[in-house]
Amino acid sequence: MIRSILWGSWFESRQADMGELIRRLERLVSKEQSNAPYDKDFFDLQLQFADKVRQLTPGMSPEEAIARFTNIPARLGLGVIPHDSTDPRWRRYVAGLRDAGGHEMPLHHILDWTDEQYRAHLDAMRKESKTDDEMFGPFFYDYSPETRSIDIHFRRIDAETVFDVKFFTEGRRHLTEMFSKIKLAYPDALEVEGTSWLFDNQRLMAAAMRFKLFPRSFKPNQAEPPRTAFTALGLWGQFVDKSLKTNLDLKRHFEQNLRTVTLDNLYEAFPFRRLRAKAPIADFYKLFEIE
Repeated sequence: MIRSILWGSWFESRQADMGELIRRLERLVSKEQSNAPYDKDFFDLQLQFADKVRQLTPGMSPEEAIARFTNIPARLGLGVIPHDSTDPRWRRYVAGLRDAGGHEMPLHHILDWTDEQYRAHLDAMRKESKTDDEMFGPFFYDYSPETRSIDIHFRRIDAETVFDVKFFTEGRRHLTEMFSKIKLAYPDALEVEGTSWLFDNQRLMAAAMRFKLFPRSFKPNQAEPPRTAFTALGLWGQFVDKSLKTNLDLKRHFEQNLRTVTLDNLYEAFPFRRLRAKAPIADFYKLFEIE
């Protein structure tokens, strides 16, 4: 009897140690992936999109198109920025869009310049990224005290995730841990919100609901306003895989769609729209059995 109890205690402690080891390995893999840079194709498709918008909008400068219709300023560590911003880093980037005579550089030169500037700022941006303690697998969040809402974010999820059963089973564990910490840190939170291309992927959302990653009330029902949607990684992220390599098949499909879009249907160039979902946080606590 005593031997059985001792064996059970030892086994439970080994399980706990193994669980901690698995979490550490997950963090190491996540950290290694987070250090991988976006490739050049990722900027190429965005610059093509900005160029298409310029073709449809006579008189628009290249910097305005890039600032309003790409995620490039954010990849340069500038966030969402007005095209006429006086930020010295932005002005330096804008200066490289033209030659010494003030003439616009060809698109392939702008691509080279963009990739060069991105890699020059890469180390600084890595230092500003979320730490391991702030990540829960591929999930992390921000809290807004003004609206008392949790904004949920996703990292390293691609279109192939729908076929990854392990992602959904482990995802539930990650989200349970995350919301447990949220309840302790922000007991006054009322809602959970999220905005991503993932919510427009019906197969992915159906699997997420089946594995109980989100409550049924967390339904995407509204598109992000076009004036902000095209600057978001939550839209452009659909073109890269978990290692941040551009899916070239999706890129080619996007380039074909660009030939026929107009200012009224720019979203149709993308495989998925960027949708917004919202639900009471109490529904998440109930789903994950958090008291």
